[in-house]
Amino acid sequence: LNSFSFYAQETKLTIDTFCSYNPGNLCGSKFELNFYELADSLWIKKVSYEVFKDLGINRKVFIGRFHDKSISGIFFKLKEDNTARVLISQKYIEQPWIALGILFHELGHYINDHENFCSNRELELDADYYAGYCLSRAGASKAQALESLSILPEEGDETHPPKKERE
Repeated sequence: LNSFSFYAQETKLTIDTFCSYNPGNLCGSKFELNFYELADSLWIKKVSYEVFKDLGINRKVFIGRFHDKSISGIFFKLKEDNTARVLISQKYIEQPWIALGILFHELGHYINDHENFCSNRELELDADYYAGYCLSRAGASKAQALESLSILPEEGDETHPPKKERE
């Protein structure tokens, strides 16, 4: 599986450019985060790999999990190696369609080369569209794809559209 790497141990990072799946006021601020391997959730690896293979995508992506309950998922790149990292909250790891929705949304930012994370509702909708497409390629029904949006708040903010616009 040459497109995916999974963290083998706990890693601690401070990141300052990122996108989070839930609206919030974290954008533009430094954020310290501990994240971990996904060895206990290999189904994410398998489904993600199959969708990427199906779409002909061969980019290096690190996928991990973290324990912050206020954020569902995070995408960021480190300046040192410019490799994408997608982290999914442990809270959603065992909810397949939600976890995959988070993962594919964050990967949508990467695949679509969104450089200005969390600053534009249009970019969020673009990432949502990509997530919906990937979910359909992964075999999700419309109801299962909509389930992935169930964690979003009804109201949007300056960077994320309201839930109704994202369905």
